[in-house]
Amino acid sequence: MKRSSFMAVAAALVLQPIQANATQADGKSELANMNALYEYAWSLDYPQQATYDNILEKTESGADQAVNMLPSAALGYQIKDYDGDDQMELLVVRSDTTQESNQGQLIFQIYEANEGNVVLASEITADMPSFVTGVGKIRVYSRNMGDKIVIGCDQYEEGFLWDGLTLKTSYYDYNGNVLNYNSGTNVMGSAIEPDYMKQQFGVIGLNENQIAQIGGNKTVYDCLSGTELITETEVNSDSNIYISWVSSALQGDMQAVGTATITCYSWFPGTKPTIAQKLGTISISPNSQTGQDSIQDPVQQLSAQADYLYIIGDFEIMQIYSMYYLIPDEGVTKYDCYQTDGNYISSIPYGNAKTIIDNTMVSDGFNLPSGEREMIVWNSPYGLCAYSRTYKDYYPWYSVDENGNSIENYPDVSQMPYELNEDDIRQELEILGLPENIVIPTSNKTE
Repeated sequence: MKRSSFMAVAAALVLQPIQANATQADGKSELANMNALYEYAWSLDYPQQATYDNILEKTESGADQAVNMLPSAALGYQIKDYDGDDQMELLVVRSDTTQESNQGQLIFQIYEANEGNVVLASEITADMPSFVTGVGKIRVYSRNMGDKIVIGCDQYEEGFLWDGLTLKTSYYDYNGNVLNYNSGTNVMGSAIEPDYMKQQFGVIGLNENQIAQIGGNKTVYDCLSGTELITETEVNSDSNIYISWVSSALQGDMQAVGTATITCYSWFPGTKPTIAQKLGTISISPNSQTGQDSIQDPVQQLSAQADYLYIIGDFEIMQIYSMYYLIPDEGVTKYDCYQTDGNYISSIPYGNAKTIIDNTMVSDGFNLPSGEREMIVWNSPYGLCAYSRTYKDYYPWYSVDENGNSIENYPDVSQMPYELNEDDIRQELEILGLPENIVIPTSNKTE
């Protein structure tokens, strides 16, 4: 709407424009807080991508962990609205070796941001180690549990220092002030009865089919939907080395019986995987019909992995300038952006179509190509969907207050709608001239 249109009816509209301006200011503040949380997360010390020794010490009664080689450091992070206040918080997962014990502990920290300033809001030590002594893994992830996002941690361990298996899961939540223990279960033994498993894991909301999957190196995380993995530490130790050493070692002797590998699933800027690393099969592969090597179509490979097709163009002259596939990483923390020919461009935080385009339009430095007009299109579970915007949609408009002063107002981006009419979307893509070989991705994204 033109400026003169608002000037003519300023007295009637003076309250609504001020509200819209406040909404836009709130949106900019939220983006500043989000950026501050990411920058803080990226500034932390993380372990090197390497293996760490599992060293045991001979004791009077057998053996115990002698040195926790896992460094005291951040193992991963995640940014979500953990307390349901419509503001994002930063979760940092840390490993810390205490003075009292060589056994590393998991520590969860929640950080809040206000006007770009990041502060530690709450911290809790999990009732779980960060490093197992036998064979197994420690996983930390988020899980949707009812109307809450909880922080889950799983321990799967085949014991060296005792006979049996440990299957442990704990959940923590953040209420806006403090991190609290939410629920959990712990099953240990050399022979665990199915009925006992059902009783213990039913406490944390698992059904019979889910419980039946636990074990054999699978944890609760493997049995649930709506989970996002943050970090995992996997330990592989050799029982033969342990048995041979512990039977002849003197008290105080030490022995490395295995190694641990840390995997962080958090997103970090500057990571540029090649298309072959990302998709695996996009390089040269044998052609059984011709007996010669052939290169598989990048579009087919990319579209099969992607959630969205991102289009930049001029929608007034109906011309496409560039197209990209947005592919989620394994931890569902970021999108990797690839041109349709397979070239990697950048990575951005995981989100929905609206959030991605709104950020490219209003946020300086958002790590995604942008243009005068942008469109994200995909096949959702409900059919063909799109979100399409032009820079003009975000331009300010003007009114006057009761003193005659001109006020600059911004539209409420939260009210900008998706396109849900499939016929209209197809017609728009046809007029734009979407190439026939470009495949619109199919994903479970609903927005």
